[in-house]
Amino acid sequence: HIEKQWYQRRVRGLLLCVLQGMAANTCTHHEAIYQDGETFQDDHGESDHPLCQDCTCDKGTVNCETVPCCLYIENGEQKRALNGQGYSDGCNRCRCNAKSGYSMCTLMWCAWKCSYENWNHVSGWAEDGDSKIMAFDHDGECPKICSCNQGQLSCPDECIVH
Repeated sequence: HIEKQWYQRRVRGLLLCVLQGMAANTCTHHEAIYQDGETFQDDHGESDHPLCQDCTCDKGTVNCETVPCCLYIENGEQKRALNGQGYSDGCNRCRCNAKSGYSMCTLMWCAWKCSYENWNHVSGWAEDGDSKIMAFDHDGECPKICSCNQGQLSCPDECIVH
């Protein structure tokens, strides 16, 4: 009986050491797990008020440094442009002026595409026929999966819980 208790304590102790060791070598940030030394970008905020951060997992702690940037959508994926970099928002050519927090863009209107904001409130344009657009519906005040048909964004009634 004493040997069994000792063995159980020993197994629990080893398991705790393994879990602590794993925890010391990984970081959790916004429900994602990163390995020690791994770097990643944490970009969020709205198009006109972006918050871009370069982060590193360091022995279980996430350290982030804010980087001036502009956020945009390219082919349905949110991306960042650094100060002075040019990019396309899917319709217009833009240049990032991260110091002011605004992009300078041409003022074209692409009638055959759909203007939308993604779930992070970053603006972009979707191609006609796209059917898996992760758009924020301001009427329903929630994220939805929408489609673009002849320049019209069409969203279902139900919201996506994320």
